[in-house]
Amino acid sequence: MGDVLNAIGFNNLPSNAPNGAVVRMKVENQDYDSENYGGGIARVIGYDQQNRIVGNAYNKKISNGDFQDITLDQDTDGIQSKYIGIISTGDAICLSWITLKNRDGASDSAWIGDIGKSCGQNWAWGNQEAGYVQDTGE
Repeated sequence: MGDVLNAIGFNNLPSNAPNGAVVRMKVENQDYDSENYGGGIARVIGYDQQNRIVGNAYNKKISNGDFQDITLDQDTDGIQSKYIGIISTGDAICLSWITLKNRDGASDSAWIGDIGKSCGQNWAWGNQEAGYVQDTGE
C-alpha cells in the first residue's frame, strides 16, 4: 500500500479542510492598555441569495489588532455566499472591517466602519485601515 501511495502521491488525496467562501475579519487595535478588542467568534454563517445557509465555520478567536481568514465549510464549494452572519462568544470582539471572497471571485463584498453600531452597540472610532482607493473625482 505504501508503494501505491508513493506512486500516486499524498497531494492527490482529497482534503477534509473547508473549501468554501473565505471571510476575513480585522479586529480593532486598542487605544488604551485597559482595553482588549480581541475576542471570540462562535459561528460564521454564509447565506445564498435566497437566504439559505450554504456554509458555516465555528469557534474562532482573533487577537487584538490581528485578522483572520475564516473558510466556510460548504457542502457545495462553488455556491456563492451573498450575505454572512456572525455570532460572537461571551468574549466580545470589536471588528474594524470584514471581507467576503467567494471561490469563483464573483459577488465579493466588504463591510467597513460602524459594524458595532449596526449591531446595536456603542459606536467606536476605528484606527485600522481597510485599504485605499485613489479618488478619481467621479
